[in-house]
Amino acid sequence: MEIFLIADYMVYCQSVIKKISIMVKVIWFTALSFYFPYILQANGGPVDIANVLRTGDVCPLHVNYIKLEREDLHLRIDGDYVEVKVRYEFQANTISLDTIPYGFPVDIAEDPFSGEFTWEADYLPFFEIRWNGQKLPVQIHDDFSVQIEPNDVTRSKRRWFFTHLFFDKNNPAILEISYRVKAQNGDWGISKYFFHQYSDRKFQYDFSPAAYWGEGRIKQFRLSVDDSSVQAVGGAFYIDSHTINRDSGGLFVYQNQDFHIADLPDLRLRYDISNQLYTAFIRKFQVPSILSESLCRSSVSSDSQHANLFDNDFSTAWIAKGKKQRWLEVTISEKYKLGAIVLLGGNAQSRETWEDNDRLKTVLLDLTMENGELPGKFISRSDTLKFEDVVWIPLNQNNFAALALRIDLFDMSVWDRVHYIRLTIVETYPGKKYHDACISEIILLSEDMAVPGQD
Repeated sequence: MEIFLIADYMVYCQSVIKKISIMVKVIWFTALSFYFPYILQANGGPVDIANVLRTGDVCPLHVNYIKLEREDLHLRIDGDYVEVKVRYEFQANTISLDTIPYGFPVDIAEDPFSGEFTWEADYLPFFEIRWNGQKLPVQIHDDFSVQIEPNDVTRSKRRWFFTHLFFDKNNPAILEISYRVKAQNGDWGISKYFFHQYSDRKFQYDFSPAAYWGEGRIKQFRLSVDDSSVQAVGGAFYIDSHTINRDSGGLFVYQNQDFHIADLPDLRLRYDISNQLYTAFIRKFQVPSILSESLCRSSVSSDSQHANLFDNDFSTAWIAKGKKQRWLEVTISEKYKLGAIVLLGGNAQSRETWEDNDRLKTVLLDLTMENGELPGKFISRSDTLKFEDVVWIPLNQNNFAALALRIDLFDMSVWDRVHYIRLTIVETYPGKKYHDACISEIILLSEDMAVPGQD
């Protein structure tokens, strides 16, 4: 699905203002739209979808006597959200004190499954307006009329956030708007797979309607984007619309002076935080390590090495030296119905240890599981699994899925309760210095997550 996050979006809203009995000369507002169908988990359906269709920068409706002197727009990526802080400096050439209503509309798209328009608190969890440093009160009004998005069939309804701005003759004024908005995404969970599928997050910002200030020119403009949280989890970040370079502080920065802001193209951001999302998913369904460790055997006869497989410590590893047969076995507690196996198939202590030692390429997976049709009986299954080589990145507890090899048992049509796992290393990617097969971590995932001794 497409996302359109448009700032500086100007809409004539006289009919809406009449509904709430506000008599005005000019309406200034920003606009923000979402498409958030409900979370659906079934044979096929979205886990989370957030299509932000339109968000607005402040924009006057033919206010020629107020000039936009400067705009500073700062965006910071924070997981599923984009934090927006924008500061405007105005010069008003009014005859006297002028009070102007300001409205910020948020459009909620129709749920394609239920046909309903549902507002959730996490769509826009924070929104604030400050005028010359003072926080302004905001009134909320729902417009119950149904709108059709331009050049689209999307039906939406609008929620308005209203306040008032006060301009004084020939005095500069500063408007600051801060909000936290959920970026568009389409994450899916399908019953055939244990793991969810995570999409890129997208954000779009349109500057052009700010041309309705004064003569449409702005003296100073600065845009900065902080994607440090994306880089910290080994993600990817793209600016699809502008050529913007990083400054010495690591921010993407674009600056311009004395130009028509309508000439500035829409800003389109796209970023991938799937490492962070998969890591959180793995932690959510992880079988307690102490149970796995106590039931482990391998070709390496060292209890301490077995402990390294389940200690949640990336600086330790199970190391099988040489090219002799290398294998490990894990017995699964009957309280857990296994859904997936995650391997860190190398020595993840550092880039050097990762690249110098062998990494998993092909393994033979042997499973012993219950026979769903014959209670008390067991069946065996063997599969040969091949993995792509993984490039090392600095690891932390929020991104280790970047190095993870995922074995989805649901995808292999393993639906019955697994009691025994044997992994035999068939082939490795060769290390630069050593030919020791290494596994830093084994994580077993279960949809049950029952804790022994607890109901």
